[in-house]
Amino acid sequence: MVFDFRLGRGREGPKLFLGNFEGILQSDGYGAYDHVGGKQLVHAACWAHARRKFFDALKLNPKDRDSILIVAQIDELFAIDAKARHESLSPSDRHLLRLEQAKTGRPSTGDRIRIARGEPRARCRNQSAEAAIAT
Repeated sequence: MVFDFRLGRGREGPKLFLGNFEGILQSDGYGAYDHVGGKQLVHAACWAHARRKFFDALKLNPKDRDSILIVAQIDELFAIDAKARHESLSPSDRHLLRLEQAKTGRPSTGDRIRIARGEPRARCRNQSAEAAIAT
């Protein structure tokens, strides 16, 4: 893990630092990270940053069903990670814990977000996500 601090928020810093990096890049989704790295770069989003937007939406509309469900689902993921930290699990054991304890048989958090944004159902990993969300 590396954290590269820059005084500015321009695109040049990430471009210079990452070069043709090909791996997993976790960031806050800031636009300066678009179009950086090599062809095999994978952007990994930050759940805390995603959660904050839905939490803020609930401040404006406490009855927003999509936001309520998304925040609750992210909180469940955070609870699993807290348990893994408490138990000092290795990265592979943490991954296994997530697989075991993250609820299955329902739309993924990503699918809920895509549906809430009105993206086509074909973009969802779980093709029945829209139907499950509607129930």
